[in-house]
Amino acid sequence: MFSQLDLLFSSTPLEGPEQMALDDLLLRQVSRPLLRLYSWKAPCVTFGYFQKWHHVHAAFPRHPLIRRASGGGMVEHDGDITFSLIIPASEPAGRMTPSCFYQKFHEILVKVLQEFGVHARLSASHECKRGESCFQSPSPHDVVLENHKIAGGAQRRCAGHLLHQGSLTLIGRSKIEAGKYKKISREEHSMIAKPLFSSLTEQLSTNITLLEELPSWFEKTSKIAMQRYRTIAWNQKK
Repeated sequence: MFSQLDLLFSSTPLEGPEQMALDDLLLRQVSRPLLRLYSWKAPCVTFGYFQKWHHVHAAFPRHPLIRRASGGGMVEHDGDITFSLIIPASEPAGRMTPSCFYQKFHEILVKVLQEFGVHARLSASHECKRGESCFQSPSPHDVVLENHKIAGGAQRRCAGHLLHQGSLTLIGRSKIEAGKYKKISREEHSMIAKPLFSSLTEQLSTNITLLEELPSWFEKTSKIAMQRYRTIAWNQKK
């Protein structure tokens, strides 16, 4: 999919506004495709740029709420595997239509999940439905396991660059109730995240560079968060 790809395992857990701010920062300065895997300092809910604040607040009245700059629905972040794929305008893949890119990327993710023993697939047209909550409302080409949505994403374009923000929540059969499914724990997600996304990166490119976080990012990220993602004007604008 890419001639070269940078991979970043963010080692510093950040709160929701700072995670969104860091994506903003990286979107404006990367020169090569970047896949970033990160974790949350505290549980929160992110919601799509076009969603109504009062709908989100009614659904999650006791959660910290952060409006994303990307579209999509409400996502509760509490142990999920969260990632961002940032593609500069110079990359042909970034110029695909949103639906085409979404399908292609999720086809690769499904292939990797199957290699890890997760028999995932893309959602069928009859499974798709409208809704405010991301994981309760499968869209075309989302990733599902049986009848459960386990991965989705939201996109944003800025000056020709593409930001894809994704979330993966794995489920497994319950040992207590045969045939029942349950969410995999935070600890299990942490154990599988790095090997799974290392394999995903290898499917996306044969030329991979492992990056480390730069201390200079965090001061800039904090400033962006205070100016946008922590403000009432941003979060309650619609």
